[in-house]
Amino acid sequence: MNRVLACLLLAAIACGCKQETDQAQAPRVQLVAGVMTFTAEVVSTSAAMQRGLMHRRSLAENAGMLFVLPAPTKACFWMKDTPIALSVAFIDSHGQVLSVADMEPMTETKHCAAGLASYALEVNRGLLSLAGVRAGTAIGGLPRA
Repeated sequence: MNRVLACLLLAAIACGCKQETDQAQAPRVQLVAGVMTFTAEVVSTSAAMQRGLMHRRSLAENAGMLFVLPAPTKACFWMKDTPIALSVAFIDSHGQVLSVADMEPMTETKHCAAGLASYALEVNRGLLSLAGVRAGTAIGGLPRA
């Protein structure tokens, strides 16, 4: 029985290390959003986008995650298994914010773009508002979609 528990514990640790390694290897970009600059991890694979910021306990100030969507779409995000309160900005292919939403942790409420989004930027809740980011704001530093 102790051997089984030890194996399960090692497997859980290995999974956590793999997720941390994946996060450490994610490319980062500097994005100018309103009056703030954010350092955002860039995710573009289906698996990385599905994982997003799930299970993370914190996000550094002025840090975020930039989702590069495979094609312009009416994207919707939720907060299942995400304990951090976040704001999301949905951004079109020209770098203009379509809409911004504040999201509650650990909920399945869908927050959808107001148009066809090519990107979504998640940051700590309230920072987009503090930076003056709203529909029509241009975001600088975006990688090509």
